[in-house]
Amino acid sequence: MKAFIAAACLTASPAFAYDTMTSEICQNSWDALKDAVIPYREIFQAFTQTKVELAADGWCEVHDRQLGWDGAAQSSWRAKGVSGLGFRIETVDPLLNGQGLPDAMAVRLSDFEVGTRNYDASLRLRRMPEEGQLIVESYTLRHEDGSGIAASMIMDGAYFSSIGNMQTSLIGMRMSDLRAQVVVNQPLLDDLDVDLSDVNRVSVGSALRDVPRWNVSTDSRQAFLAMVADKEGTIDVEISSESGLGIMQAALPFLNMPDAHSDDDIATAVGVALSGVTIDVSWKSGEF
Repeated sequence: MKAFIAAACLTASPAFAYDTMTSEICQNSWDALKDAVIPYREIFQAFTQTKVELAADGWCEVHDRQLGWDGAAQSSWRAKGVSGLGFRIETVDPLLNGQGLPDAMAVRLSDFEVGTRNYDASLRLRRMPEEGQLIVESYTLRHEDGSGIAASMIMDGAYFSSIGNMQTSLIGMRMSDLRAQVVVNQPLLDDLDVDLSDVNRVSVGSALRDVPRWNVSTDSRQAFLAMVADKEGTIDVEISSESGLGIMQAALPFLNMPDAHSDDDIATAVGVALSGVTIDVSWKSGEF
């Protein structure tokens, strides 16, 4: 059943399911989201209204944002490395009526500054409350040279009906499936602050000491090392976990490591974090 849901949600295009919006609905939707995320905004003085309008392509576009709670520090998106933010919503009525969350939402950022370059970014989320799943239908970060990231993911344990419930439920959610493709070059690695200079066959083998080959195969390890050596090409990653990979399993082993940690400490933490997790990696070298 999970595989069927994944296939249906991660391959289907939701473009035709989003509500037909007006500028008024766009503005009201933004205000409702803002009120839900910042429920105590009345404590701030001179809160400036953010203007939202309907764009020609059917997206709601945010023109300005509040950068200072005193109302004095207004600036454009461009000044902060973003030229625009847009969003679309499916089943907006529960949000507007204060009765719950929409079924799906898409967000896009134009000219989003990462490192020294600007990227276009997008995120599409869908709730499946009966299955208790939050589907990341797609996440993209793309530079005009073709480098960037595209990913989709299924999160289990997503039993919430409001933004407040979602915020408290995050710690209990677990990733069961993730698929990602990264088109790699050195500028992308630099922008993401990824330093591979100390990564080699010995360090990877040491870090994966406690991870069985059926969890991360020899081919996957070699593909990762080929990416480290080439630094230009396309890497595909699939991660799955029957019981789900939660933040406690993924992060706690590393948080508990001593400050002066050894290679053994790292290997132990990685082994615990990847327990029950299968990772498949493939690499295609060369220009894209």
